[in-house]
Amino acid sequence: SHWGTLPLDTGTFYDTIFNHPKDNVDKEIKSFVREFELNRNNREYGNLEKCIVLTQNAPDKFSSGTFLFDKKLNDVTEKLNNVKPIFTSLLEELGTLKQGTRIRQDPYKQDRQQFLDDQNRAKKEFDQEFKEREQKLIKEYRIMMEEALRGPSVFDKSSNITSGSSSKHDDR
Repeated sequence: SHWGTLPLDTGTFYDTIFNHPKDNVDKEIKSFVREFELNRNNREYGNLEKCIVLTQNAPDKFSSGTFLFDKKLNDVTEKLNNVKPIFTSLLEELGTLKQGTRIRQDPYKQDRQQFLDDQNRAKKEFDQEFKEREQKLIKEYRIMMEEALRGPSVFDKSSNITSGSSSKHDDR
């Protein structure tokens, strides 16, 4: 058996490759190249034929494709033109319904708004008057506190003495 152990196999392989006469190796190389080119040429020839057929049919397919595209586009345009008046009238009706709904929805809206505006104005006036009175009371209270901290004046003592009051406070 010529497939014995590994070293023998390697030796047989080496013998086959490197110890052949040169013309046998040349024949093998030429045979391999010829077979490769034959297969490649057949494959390339087949691919070339397919490309030629596709190229020759391309103008027909292009023109038929553009014709079908134009036909479909015209059909879509026609359908859109047929539907356009319907959509226009629906939009007009929708606008009319919206207006009618707004009017019918709240007949007292304007009156309510006027009432709210009047209430806001009255509140602002009240707040303003409240602030003014508050400031006036703060001033009066400050004056009273300053007088109380200073003590009774000479004028107040003489009036208390003449009135017969023994109190140091002026009860007002």
